[in-house]
Amino acid sequence: MTQTNYVTNIESQKRLDALKVLKDAGLTFSDCVTAFADSDENSFVIAAKELASLEEYLEVDSPTVVSPSKDGAYVQAWIWVNNAHAGIYTPSEALDKLLSYARRSLASEMDLQPDVMALRSAEAAWLEHFVLTEPSLFDGIETQVLPAGAIPAVVEWEAGDGQKVKFMPSDAISQLRLLARWSHMPDNLSEQVESFISKYGNKLDAILAHKAKQK
Repeated sequence: MTQTNYVTNIESQKRLDALKVLKDAGLTFSDCVTAFADSDENSFVIAAKELASLEEYLEVDSPTVVSPSKDGAYVQAWIWVNNAHAGIYTPSEALDKLLSYARRSLASEMDLQPDVMALRSAEAAWLEHFVLTEPSLFDGIETQVLPAGAIPAVVEWEAGDGQKVKFMPSDAISQLRLLARWSHMPDNLSEQVESFISKYGNKLDAILAHKAKQK
């Protein structure tokens, strides 16, 4: 390493250390962009925004930063990635996808006892009903206020053959999650469902049990 490179590396490390101190004190990336910002009238900025307007997932901030290159310039921009593309879903979306995997398992030749198969099928039908008709029940559960006197309890569901089955809602979802894993449900989806039940399972049981009593 030459003396010049050594000095440059030392100075660079000093700047990085100083930035870390500022970051710990609340410095944001937006602050840095503002400090290095180029004018919105910059030809490269104007051209970049025109290009970004043609691309659904590209966004150029104002202000932004221009880094000159040999035959043009790089303009700092953002790639927009929505939750679905990243495999992150609302609770009702996650449960809807869980159902598709669970039903694949039920349709396959799994070695399940007939009574267990019937129970899982009933649980799937029950979950589908609420996911389709009351998605807000799952998506808004974090802020939903428990009705007075509501406690976790089993619910009753009428299966396709007219038989009535009883189960705890959170247990049903957990069992369907295990079933769905047989059909290679993605780990991140399984983890989202597991996290939902871990956080809100008891609350969901209480809300649905109370709702059933009101019928």
